[in-house]
Amino acid sequence: MTEKARGAGQETAPQDALREEILGDARRQAERLLRRARQEAKTLTEKADAEIDAWRNAHLENARAKAARRVELTRTRIPLERGRMRANRIEVLLQQLHEDARKRCADREGLDVRGIVIALAAEAVRGMAGLQFAIEVPVCDREALGANWLDEVRCQAERPDLKLEARYAEDRRDFGPVVHDAAERQVWDNRLVARLDRLWPALRCELADRMALRELPASTETTS
Repeated sequence: MTEKARGAGQETAPQDALREEILGDARRQAERLLRRARQEAKTLTEKADAEIDAWRNAHLENARAKAARRVELTRTRIPLERGRMRANRIEVLLQQLHEDARKRCADREGLDVRGIVIALAAEAVRGMAGLQFAIEVPVCDREALGANWLDEVRCQAERPDLKLEARYAEDRRDFGPVVHDAAERQVWDNRLVARLDRLWPALRCELADRMALRELPASTETTS
């Protein structure tokens, strides 16, 4: 090795040592920064996890409270809904009974047509002012009423001085008399269907009370 080469090697040795020292210091600082970054990341992660757990617990508790309130609200609504459904079912049955009863009011089978019409007509004229009345009945009952049935109306009404006229309506199939006075100012509709409609509000209340005290038949209706 020449003198020149040895001189160059001696000059680079301190530079290499300095470079190594700088690099070593940089590595140590980098390791410290990395450790600090990892610690900060761990701290931030733990803090985020804790906040997430707290948020989750708070929302879970809130959700549980809401669910409990809904369950309680549903539980309190069950008797109300059951009562509403029962009331609706009773109303449906009452309507069916009313419609069936109205249909039966035109059914004369097995009835004493003459006796019932005379009784209903006598009830009407007893409660009306005046002496002259027309009693309208369906023409289909004319044969069953026979002759002199107006005399029996006077007798039952205990008003022998009444002047009564029989009218036979061609367009009627309902059962019972409709009584008019001579001036057409008073009308007493004593048909069975009219009597049913007059009595129905009170009868309906009585039937509803009785139905409410016993089990109702299961409804066959479907709800959407």
